[in-house]
Amino acid sequence: MDAKTCLQEYLHQYPMIITIAGNIGLGKTTTAEALASDLEIAISRELDNNVLDQDLLWKFVQAPTEEKPYHCNVLQEDLCYRRLEARREQWLRGKTFIEDRAPEEDPIIFHQHFLNRGYLTPEQYGSLQQLWKAQGGKTPISEVMLMLHGSAALARSGIEQRGRPGELDAWQEQRDLVPLAELYRGFPTAVERYGLHRGVIVQVDRESIDPLQELHREALYTEILGSLRTRGRLCGKS
Repeated sequence: MDAKTCLQEYLHQYPMIITIAGNIGLGKTTTAEALASDLEIAISRELDNNVLDQDLLWKFVQAPTEEKPYHCNVLQEDLCYRRLEARREQWLRGKTFIEDRAPEEDPIIFHQHFLNRGYLTPEQYGSLQQLWKAQGGKTPISEVMLMLHGSAALARSGIEQRGRPGELDAWQEQRDLVPLAELYRGFPTAVERYGLHRGVIVQVDRESIDPLQELHREALYTEILGSLRTRGRLCGKS
């Protein structure tokens, strides 16, 4: 039995949440869609769940510099509730699903980035951290996390290729993607602070692994299975 079939059967028998983290433009949604199709599991897309309130986003983008911290804080508080509610609603369906965005990326990566950019005050940052840490125990946990790695140049290339409105200006390589890539280096060790993931973290080098290539996905499934076995989640499975 190949790794894809083995993992597919297991995920259908034992529901769990799979989530994906990684810099903007590295292909989280592409990866999630490819795995969801292969493994015949549901997908929870950030853009499909109305997680991002466009009105709040627009107010933040258009706000003058001195008002940005206020609007950024309101937006980030709203994102916390919307993102985790999307996970809860999907989990109630009782089947394995994959998210194209790990919730912990907000408090670990983006809140720090916005603090560094002056879009959040230290007080707002601290309050948001407490808000996220309070969600542990209230939200279903993920058991498999795919951590996508890649250079800022690769991330920028991905942003340019997909051409989403506003992203080309919003996420500049040197100003944003390089510092974000540095923050992601510490992401795997910071995840446990928030109580939303308890399980394996599989590292995926996007410089060498293409989720659209079948052989690359098979290698990824083999690694996921190995990680699950190590944790005792696949006892008796071959």
